[in-house]
Amino acid sequence: MMPLNTLLFIIGLILLYAGGEVFIKGSTSIAYLFGLRPLIVAATVAAFATSAPEFVVCLTAAVRNSRNLALGNIIGSCIANIALILGICSLIRPINIERSLLRKELPILIVVSVSFFLICLNLYISKAEAFLLLFGFCLFIYYCVKNAKQEKNALIESRYQSKLKSFVFIGLATLLLVSGSNLLVKSAVALANYFGISQLVIGLTIVAVGTSLPELSVSAVASARGKHETAIGNVIGSNIFNILLIIGAICLVRPIFISPATIRFEIPLMVAYSILLLPLLRTGFKLSRLEGFILLLSYAVYIWILFNRR
Repeated sequence: MMPLNTLLFIIGLILLYAGGEVFIKGSTSIAYLFGLRPLIVAATVAAFATSAPEFVVCLTAAVRNSRNLALGNIIGSCIANIALILGICSLIRPINIERSLLRKELPILIVVSVSFFLICLNLYISKAEAFLLLFGFCLFIYYCVKNAKQEKNALIESRYQSKLKSFVFIGLATLLLVSGSNLLVKSAVALANYFGISQLVIGLTIVAVGTSLPELSVSAVASARGKHETAIGNVIGSNIFNILLIIGAICLVRPIFISPATIRFEIPLMVAYSILLLPLLRTGFKLSRLEGFILLLSYAVYIWILFNRR
């Protein structure tokens, strides 16, 4: 059964990656019709598109009562987005930072991360707390809409993509994401049981990195092309989406109990990475290659600790 589950896991990752890519094309095209500035597009539409794999995987896991996998996937994805993805992107090309991002979007991420940590202190996320997270998500979207500014370039680019084609892309992407998430959750749980590894560890590592592939793809390409707003905005927006929307949604389906070990290590580490971004990005208002290497090295240490402490 292990070869079959391994094959299904790989197919699931491929479907998720393809679904995320197609989703980005369709949803970003629709966003262009409204003339949103690049940072807002990255923090909302692109973030939603690239977070779609996490959303579908976690919702499927919650319905199948694999809640540890769902929680591990979200926490692991948030850590991977900062340490792994920004690390790789800054190695490709140093990422220049807008000062407005340090004053607005990044503080929002820090507040969201710290608030999530406080919610988790009682080792349980109730439906009432899930509603609070979803309310926070609505406030974030309202903020983004209020701060969106029309740009002529965005409006011009939208002419090359029809509304019908964009919606077809989104429909196809949804099909790929649902199919991929089902395969991924089933095979991940089976592999975890086979190797005697907890679902939380599988969610924190393999599934988290796998569902972060769309973020990696978008941010890496954006970094290579010098589109720094998209590279950093996608990561920050995805983490906000992960915490507020995805965890809020899955906890409405099934409230989650959190292990003491998770509240002592993984969640504080996720918060620490969010806070660490502030001084890193303020140094010259860029994320240098050296800083990116440090982020990648810290991620490697995190993975090593994770597998050796459980």
